[in-house]
Amino acid sequence: MLFTWASRGQATAYVYDLNSATAARDGLEHTLRLLLRSNAEKVNVLAHSMGNWVTVEAFRQIRLSGDLPPASKIGTILLAAPDIDIDVFKSQLRRFGKPQKPFYVVLSQDDRALFLSRTIAGGVTRVGDISDTAELTALGATVIDLTDVKANDPTNHDKFVQLASVGPELRGILAQGVPSDHRAGDASERAVSGVGSVVALPLTILGAPIKIITNQ
Repeated sequence: MLFTWASRGQATAYVYDLNSATAARDGLEHTLRLLLRSNAEKVNVLAHSMGNWVTVEAFRQIRLSGDLPPASKIGTILLAAPDIDIDVFKSQLRRFGKPQKPFYVVLSQDDRALFLSRTIAGGVTRVGDISDTAELTALGATVIDLTDVKANDPTNHDKFVQLASVGPELRGILAQGVPSDHRAGDASERAVSGVGSVVALPLTILGAPIKIITNQ
């Protein structure tokens, strides 16, 4: 199912888009509740750019309502290039509490679209181009860092699309969890800010490894 909201698709209409996205929260909450009450075994969610604001807010509203769906119904939540103020995002996640299973943030530190968003927002970092991922992993996120991957679009904002080329392998790794005892040659690992590790997996896109940052 595709949920869309009324964007003007122009950089000069950024504030309009943000207000429009905010107005769409109730509609997405209603849609999610319908899906979670359906006969679907799992409901997986993929959000992109400012659509992440709508998605996280809709889940936040569900949480605040107290009328929670069965946790087993919620599958993978993938937040691609999230255009959300980092401080706002942290406050949203604290409201959720640490999830039973991680959600995934796909980011790239060379995202030009988010650079523009950050400039408009007074220089506040966006989730999708953050360099210090320690706080995200501490709050229950698993970060998929595509900074080293070459983009197919001029803004570097749609790199997540390329994950489809390694989808089955990546899905299997995420489902099993990143192991703490990598065999030599399987992956390289280094500590990150004392709270987790970066694992450069033997999955590559255009010759660049996919980095997964997790709190273990």
